[in-house]
Amino acid sequence: MTSSYQFNIMAPLLIGSIGISINLLVGETDRKKRRGDDAKPTSAHDAAFAASLILVISALVIGAFLNQNFVVSFLVREFPLVLLGALLAVASAYTVPKLYNGIGFIRKHHSDNDNATKEGENQHQPDEDPLIV
Repeated sequence: MTSSYQFNIMAPLLIGSIGISINLLVGETDRKKRRGDDAKPTSAHDAAFAASLILVISALVIGAFLNQNFVVSFLVREFPLVLLGALLAVASAYTVPKLYNGIGFIRKHHSDNDNATKEGENQHQPDEDPLIV
């Protein structure tokens, strides 16, 4: 019975850990490769991120399939909290971008203005010398 428990827990945990490790490894490699460059992440990084996301989601699905009794009992016990969390996530995903768009705190990525920076229109010029204390 212990080997069954080990497989039910360790297989999804191993798959999810591999997915997270791939995401971190490729993200850091891509960031170091673009150290002096202000460009957005490469398509290889985007593909690796998608693959790691698929691995993590499949680990959740496999874990739920292998541990059906626990998942069902957890959902029955905690269904109000799960429903409240889902509603809160949907509500915040809908309202936060509208709130920040109205306030204006979100800046565009600096590489979105490639034409403006190439022409020198968007360079920051300080109005006065910095105060040194």
